Amino acid sequence: MEEPSVRSKRLQRCGSKSMGINLNEFEIFGVSRKETKAIKTRHGESWLDSYAPQHTKDLAVHNKKVDELSAWMSSAVDNHSEFPRVLLITGPAGCGKTITLQVLAKNMDINVREWVNPVTFTLDEERPSESFLSQAEEFRKFLVETGRMVGVSEREGKKKLVLVQELPNVFFSNPDKFHEIVCEYCLICTTPLVFIFTDGITPSGNQLTSSLFPQPIVDLTLLTKISFNPIATTAMKKALKRIIQLASLEQNQQELDHLCEISRGDIRHAILTLQFSHGGGTFHTSTFPSAFVYEITIQSTEIEIDKNK
Repeated sequence: MEEPSVRSKRLQRCGSKSMGINLNEFEIFGVSRKETKAIKTRHGESWLDSYAPQHTKDLAVHNKKVDELSAWMSSAVDNHSEFPRVLLITGPAGCGKTITLQVLAKNMDINVREWVNPVTFTLDEERPSESFLSQAEEFRKFLVETGRMVGVSEREGKKKLVLVQELPNVFFSNPDKFHEIVCEYCLICTTPLVFIFTDGITPSGNQLTSSLFPQPIVDLTLLTKISFNPIATTAMKKALKRIIQLASLEQNQQELDHLCEISRGDIRHAILTLQFSHGGGTFHTSTFPSAFVYEITIQSTEIEIDKNK
């Protein structure tokens, strides 16, 4: 491992030359967490929130993967190095990446400070006559201030980490700027930094994360990677049975098997399908063939579902 002073100089030079990465062609597939956050039913919140796991025993993720992430988090928040620990969590949609981190953070008493892409811009007070702060600058400001700020809970001994699950669009056309900000963070902050991204590919077959985090950046930030797998059928059935019991639904093993089959390892898809298809205290996945597409229209107090074969 290189000396800290050498690594600092390399971090300072990061982004000064192009790495030749073009992210314009990227497309991310899978059900969006951002979309599911807005879902409400006439009976209340999405079941993703209402019946979210509170303890590790309720997670559908394999125990070894939970232990791997737990070990990293424990080590990262107790890190005494001058550089922060950086983690990249990847995996297909609905494989439990985010909820696993949230449950572990709660159980380990760790504050999670998450970046959310702004819907409005902030005016640069130092240059009011000029344009609003760019998305990239908003992102940089959040990372640096959050990574360095010591709040009341931190002064009382509570640990924290910074979480990023979405990026400003500008980084997909200018990845060098993203690399600069990450390197700057590693130079001046010590708070653990976690990225969670759903697997994505380009039309040419390249992985999204390998382009956002090319090997030079991985080496420079000492990035750790943890890859999640689709939820196993046995684990998915166990998780769904827990929700069926909590929601006071009647259980039908054949329909439960069908629901797991059409969800293909995506626990988020399975829970939403269960919620949308239940009625009168029971659920009927047999009435929802795997080819169904749900077009969800959010209205004031309820949702409408158009089912198109």
